[in-house]
Amino acid sequence: MDAHAVRYVLVHKPYVDAYLQEQFERILPIVPIYEDETLAVYDVRHPLPYSYDGLPFPLTPDVALVRFDVQPSDADARWRLRLMARLSAPRIGPLSCQVRLEGEDREVLTLPIRLFDTDLPDGEKWQTGDLWVKEMTTSLPADLEPGAYHWTLACGEETRYEATDTLEIYPDGHTVYLRRSTDLIYGDVIRLLGYRWWTTGADLHLTLLWEALEKPTADYKVFVHLLNADGDLVRQYDAMPCDWKCPTGQWQAGERITDQATLSLWGLPAGEYRLAVGIYHPVTLERLPVYEPGSEPYPDAYPILPDAFTISSATVQAQ
Repeated sequence: MDAHAVRYVLVHKPYVDAYLQEQFERILPIVPIYEDETLAVYDVRHPLPYSYDGLPFPLTPDVALVRFDVQPSDADARWRLRLMARLSAPRIGPLSCQVRLEGEDREVLTLPIRLFDTDLPDGEKWQTGDLWVKEMTTSLPADLEPGAYHWTLACGEETRYEATDTLEIYPDGHTVYLRRSTDLIYGDVIRLLGYRWWTTGADLHLTLLWEALEKPTADYKVFVHLLNADGDLVRQYDAMPCDWKCPTGQWQAGERITDQATLSLWGLPAGEYRLAVGIYHPVTLERLPVYEPGSEPYPDAYPILPDAFTISSATVQAQ
C-alpha cells in the first residue's frame, strides 16, 4: 500500500457482509482509528496495534515474523494456521521454513512452507515494509499421546520461533489450546485449568478451560474484567459458560468444559492491560472464593491473570 501512497482505508459497513469483514481482518488485523454505525476508517501505517508473544520476531536479517496464529476449526478436527511476515529490506526469492508441532522429546508434525513465494514480474523485488500472508490447514496425527505440544516455525538451523500457547491433550481425549496452565479453585467446586487469549481486529477472545471438582449446585455466572495499568475496569463480560449453553448446574464431577468470552478493545488508549476472571451466584451476586492449593484466598475473590498485553497505538472513538 505504501508503494501506491495508500494511507487510509474507508469501509462503508452497509456494503460489507460478515464474510468480507472476516477476510479483511485476516489479511490485516487493523483497528479502526474512527468508527460509527456506518463507517470505519483504518490507518494502514499502524496495522499491528497489539504487542505480545515476542512478536515481531526476526527470522533472518531482512524478514520478521509479525503474526503466528493457530486456531482449531469449529467445523471439523482440522487446525488453521495463519502467518504474517514483514520485510526490513528488499528481497528476491522466497525463504524456506518449516512449521512444526513438537512434543517434549520429538517432532510429531512437520509442514514445509515458503515465505514471500509469490511470483513477481521479471526484475521486480519484494520491497521494504511489504507484508506476506499465508493461511494453511492441517490435521493432528491420529496417534498423538496425551501431553503438551508446541507449534514452532524454523527457518534454518539457527532461527526458531516457539508459540507461547500449548496444545494440551488429556487422557480422556479432551484437546485444548492454552496460553498458560493454572490451578485456580473456585469455591472448592470448580477449577480453572488454563486459559488462552488472542485478537482479531478490535476484539479480544478468551478461552477458559474449566473442570468440575464436584457437581455444582447452582447455575453460576462467569465474569471477565479487562483492567488498565491502574487497575481500573474498562471492559467486562458476564454470562453463564459457553454463552449460556452449558450452565454449571448440569456439569458432572470430573467433566472438563471449554468456555469462550469476547471483549471489544475498540476505543481503548495505548497501554498495558490485564484480565481478571471470577465466578458468582446470579441471584445473590456473591463471588465464589478463589485460591491456589497451599495459598491464601485471593482478596475479594478476584484473581488477576498473570499475562499482560499492550495496545501500542490509540484508537479514536466517535463522540
